[in-house]
Amino acid sequence: MVKLDGIYKPHPKQREFMEDDRPRVLWGGGYSGRVEIKMISGTIKRLVRDKGFGFIEADGDNRDDIFFHQSALPRGEFDRLQEGQRVEFVMGKGPKGPRADTINLL
Repeated sequence: MVKLDGIYKPHPKQREFMEDDRPRVLWGGGYSGRVEIKMISGTIKRLVRDKGFGFIEADGDNRDDIFFHQSALPRGEFDRLQEGQRVEFVMGKGPKGPRADTINLL
């Protein structure tokens, strides 16, 4: 927000993102509008318990395996996770390709 003529208004760079109703992502200057996160459904395909990671097979057209680390799960849930279990997750970008950033068990 910027104070112009005694009134707080959106920063000029933010204004272009506020004119439509698309989902938004927070960025450096901050944005107080609605933020939507798309959850993707999938199935746990493979677990590597001793290393603390695994792979999810996403539903739909994207059938690539998506990497996840145990830190993307709530504390203690990695030990309860089973291959074939249904999950919802938020897609993120890792150093070697797509990864699941936040995972919810279904």
